[in-house]
Amino acid sequence: MTRWKLVPVGGDAWGEALERVPHDTYHLPGYARLDAALWHGEAVAFVYEDTRGCFLLPLVLRTIPGSARLDATAPYGYGGPVSSSQDPAFWTDAVAALAKTMREQNVVCLRARIHPLLECPAFQLDEHSALVEHGLTVSIDLHQPDVDIVAQFRQNHRREIRRSRGAGSHVLVDEWSYLGAFVDAYYETLDRLGADADHYFPGRYFDQLRELLGSHCHLMVVVRDSEFLGGGIILEAGGIVQYHLGATRNGARREQPTKLLFDDTWRWAKARGNRDFHLGGGLDAESGSTLFHFKGGFSKRRHTVRSLRLVVDPIAYRLLSRGPRQWSTEALTGFFPAYRRKELVGSDSVADRGGS
Repeated sequence: MTRWKLVPVGGDAWGEALERVPHDTYHLPGYARLDAALWHGEAVAFVYEDTRGCFLLPLVLRTIPGSARLDATAPYGYGGPVSSSQDPAFWTDAVAALAKTMREQNVVCLRARIHPLLECPAFQLDEHSALVEHGLTVSIDLHQPDVDIVAQFRQNHRREIRRSRGAGSHVLVDEWSYLGAFVDAYYETLDRLGADADHYFPGRYFDQLRELLGSHCHLMVVVRDSEFLGGGIILEAGGIVQYHLGATRNGARREQPTKLLFDDTWRWAKARGNRDFHLGGGLDAESGSTLFHFKGGFSKRRHTVRSLRLVVDPIAYRLLSRGPRQWSTEALTGFFPAYRRKELVGSDSVADRGGS
């Protein structure tokens, strides 16, 4: 029997699907609820099931500015489709059912970043859909012996970790009294990097992240003599630990506390029985950005980041994007969805998160 449906945040079917599919924190209902609140949308999950397996995709449905139509996006991070089956035919059928459901919901298009550590087969797509590559990310395989993990660290990383420990720096886990210091340093870090508006989460986001995710959310901070140097929001679910958000205080940049943070985090994650520590990529991983180079000094393991892009109403998409009449695959590979470009939306607000 084949069945599929959209499930609300409080629906039992979401939790039942999570029990059947590989996943991490980005697929949890609480995370989707938080993301939807940020972007003024509605959190739902698409669940597809038949005798071959179960397919799950959390989504945020949002009204398109200046239109009565909707679009859909997976929650921020790596909340893309996951499944208990790696049969390409099963995925092809599930995505076809997803597109049909989106049309029924008055959705113009959908985008979802594929989880780089969870398998996604080469399933079939139509001419209005694509899997688009965005570069690489880095992770540490926690199944390795400790000595093999450390052997992959760049020499200067190992040296500076030893120096930090020798100077008295250490990592505290879930010392939430440091959250205010972390948030201040997070904004300082974004300013230094010249990050776009999407990353400037409002202050309430950090409290809600802890509240809605509970034991799946951790605050790791690097301190010396109780002074905050840097830290990270770490997410943990399904055997995967994610470096979700990181920060270094301006005055502590020379200390490079993130190196000590990463070293302690993989050890903590491994001791808790997790299998992967995902460090993520960089602002521009394809061109070898400084951030990606930094993370790459902790592991030789790489993963390709891809996004699933579906245009379920090509005519509406063309009109909203002010594009040419003739459909082109270039419409899927550039900024997507094109109508959410800042010059079209006319806003720099984080609430008007665009595409990618």
